[in-house]
Amino acid sequence: MKKVELLFVFIIGMGFVFRLMHWPYASEILTFGILFLSMLYFWFGFALLNSMGLRAALKKESYKSISKLRLFGAVGTGFVLSFVVINSLFKLQFWPYGQVNLGIALSFLGFLLSIVILLFFIKRKQFLKENYLRFIIIGGFGLLIYSLSTDQLVELYYGSDPEYAEEYKTYIKDDSRNAKRPTKPFKSQ
Repeated sequence: MKKVELLFVFIIGMGFVFRLMHWPYASEILTFGILFLSMLYFWFGFALLNSMGLRAALKKESYKSISKLRLFGAVGTGFVLSFVVINSLFKLQFWPYGQVNLGIALSFLGFLLSIVILLFFIKRKQFLKENYLRFIIIGGFGLLIYSLSTDQLVELYYGSDPEYAEEYKTYIKDDSRNAKRPTKPFKSQ
């Protein structure tokens, strides 16, 4: 499962590089990578966070040594990680309510992280320590995206063509008034 997770992270990175280089299919690669990573956390987060393989997750014997509270926590954490990842996509693609939903998702992630840290210091469980890296990477990525304004993202994507960037910023700000999409084609260098 960790290899599949790393594959999706690689696809997301590749899509983001494609987007910055203005290569074709960048949005599609980024969308599919984030969508599949989100689905992995949503459906198989309990197995991934408990360091189980896919075959082990399908066997009843694998769950005998795991407490119900730990399993419930892993399912909830998988949902929250999925929520953070999918709302990062909304923000990166300028889709509606990306900023608001990402803020809510990061609040849940912060709440979960505080519980995990508290439980680690109380019980000293190794499985909690293994998931810190995942929390830090996804939380840091989400915080970075959340801290960027829409104007900064437009400048990052379309900074090589300032006229198009300004027209796109206007389009995004006036979107609530049914503004027309930018008519001028984007010119990459």
